[in-house]
Parts: sequence; C-alpha cells; structure tokens
Amino acid sequence: MRRDKSVDEAIRFGVTLTPAFFVNGKLVSGAQPLEAFMGSSSASARAR
Repeated sequence: MRRDKSVDEAIRFGVTLTPAFFVNGKLVSGAQPLEAFMGSSSASARAR
C-alpha cells in the first residue's frame, strides 16, 4: 500500500494525532479547548 505524500509530511513534522494544528510554529495535537490555542498565541504576542 502506498502512503499519501501529505502523510509523509505530517510524520516529518511530528503529527501523530488528528486534529493537529500549528500555532506560531508550536504543535497543538488532539482535541483541545480554546484556551490551548489562546495560550499559544498570547504567549507569542507577549514575546514580541
């Protein structure tokens, strides 16, 4: 069985679960509450 090109790319980036999101370069994996996304973007905004 042949794997899809996007599957190979996901593996390279460390994605092992779905859904998977990258927020400011940080992997947020699996079902997460809104706070998981807000915390990632807020921390990044403070660092600027």
